[in-house]
Amino acid sequence: MDILIILNLTVNYFLLLAVNRFLRLKSKLWRIILSSVLGGVASLYIFLPQVSILTEFMFKLFLCALMSFTAFGYINLKHYLKSTGIFFGIT
Repeated sequence: MDILIILNLTVNYFLLLAVNRFLRLKSKLWRIILSSVLGGVASLYIFLPQVSILTEFMFKLFLCALMSFTAFGYINLKHYLKSTGIFFGIT
């Protein structure tokens, strides 16, 4: 279980860095790390009972939106949707 969290934390960190660089944002490193930790801990959802595909999709979309908000903040709606969409698309 600890390997799952660490692996997801690392992957999320590099994905968030890729979005940060792609959009040429100037996010603080601690925000990206915090968002990565959030994603790593959220990866434990795979141990929950199986749910419908729609529920899983909605959970992942919500998680991407939360991680994007944590890593990049909210400047305006266009910026937020762009960063969330690119992060969701990359993942």
